[in-house]
Amino acid sequence: MSSFKSELTTKASQEKAVQACRYALKEMQLVIKKDDGAKFIANEKLRMLGFANPAKIEVDIQSANDTLRINVKASNIGLGPIQGGHVKGVAETFLSQVQLKLSESTKGESPKSVADEIAKLAALKEQGLLSEEEYSMAKARLLS
Repeated sequence: MSSFKSELTTKASQEKAVQACRYALKEMQLVIKKDDGAKFIANEKLRMLGFANPAKIEVDIQSANDTLRINVKASNIGLGPIQGGHVKGVAETFLSQVQLKLSESTKGESPKSVADEIAKLAALKEQGLLSEEEYSMAKARLLS
C-alpha cells in the first residue's frame, strides 16, 4: 500500500477550514464517504484508463491553541513510484485547493473571473505549492 501524509496549519476559523476542505473535495471530484465536520474520508472515482489505482484521502482538522492543523493522509493499493507519486499528488493537490480557498476567504473577496482563478493558481505554482502537473490539471478544470 502506498501512502503519503502532510499537513497545513492555518489561523482560519474551524468553520472556514471545514468549508475549504469540502470545497477542495468537490473541486477534485472525490466521492465523500464520511463527513463528520472535522473529519473527512473520500475516494477518487475509479478511472478506466491510467496506471495509478484510485486514492483514498483522510482529512482530520485539529485545533491547537490559536491555530488549526489540517492533517491529510492519502493512500491506495499498490507499491512503487507510480502509486506513491499518485497519492502524494492527491494529498498536495487537496492541500493546495484548501489553501487557495482559505486565502480567498481571508481577503474577503472571491475571484471575479476565470482569469483571476488562473492567476491565483500561477502564484501558488510560483511559490512551489503546486507542481506543473497540478497547475495544469486545475487550470484545465477552470477552462472546461
